[in-house]
Amino acid sequence: MTYVDSLSQLQLAVDCAMHHGVVDIDHKTGNVLLLEQYLEGPEYCVEGYVGSQHGPRVVAVTENLLGAEQNFTKLGHFVEASLTADQGAALVNYVEHAAAQIGLTVGVFHAKVRITRDGPVLIKIAACLGGDRIYRLIELSRSISLPEIAIRSHLGDPEPAPDADAKPAVCVSGVRFFTPVGDAAAVERVRAIPGFQEVEVHSHIGGTVPLRVAMSGRVGHVLFIAPDRPTLDLRLAEALRTLGSRRACKDI
Repeated sequence: MTYVDSLSQLQLAVDCAMHHGVVDIDHKTGNVLLLEQYLEGPEYCVEGYVGSQHGPRVVAVTENLLGAEQNFTKLGHFVEASLTADQGAALVNYVEHAAAQIGLTVGVFHAKVRITRDGPVLIKIAACLGGDRIYRLIELSRSISLPEIAIRSHLGDPEPAPDADAKPAVCVSGVRFFTPVGDAAAVERVRAIPGFQEVEVHSHIGGTVPLRVAMSGRVGHVLFIAPDRPTLDLRLAEALRTLGSRRACKDI
């Protein structure tokens, strides 16, 4: 992904793509660019499902934590998102309407939206589960299993989540991605922090990985729950410090 704000920068990006190719997650994908309008505002993921009786229904909104512009690397996710009642209602209504308009009739859906000064704007929507452990965050915070809802829906259940609206949030949950781990003992110390749910290292301890400017620089994740967002932020920050992921901690 490349951010441009002038004609000269756009020309440079096109020339680079034509002569050197487009690289995404460390892999060359071709020589074609997709030009999109830049949307300024906080970003959210919206998860839901489709019932045969009522159509698309949103079950949770996830707040996205992004890195610096130009790369927009995802650093973490939080459920539930910190939105006012009016913002939440507008976002939910917008996504449910969008899902209905594109003709989703079965299963679950995952949408990405930014709230701009003009209101919500859809970036993408797909008939799939959200990645980055989002469905697990929702399961912990809302006691709603999106994988189960998806299976029930595709098996023909007309209302795969009949009590979803009756399940209030029981906690807040969050996942943060980190850069290389200092030592193996740090992983065990993270497990002892209150609210711990998951820690996973995708590379061997001490391994060499790319800089944290793309998803390839994420070598693992920590996942925690807490009774409120300030406590969750503190627990995640402690976990990242314990792991020695200083670059990630700068964003807390």
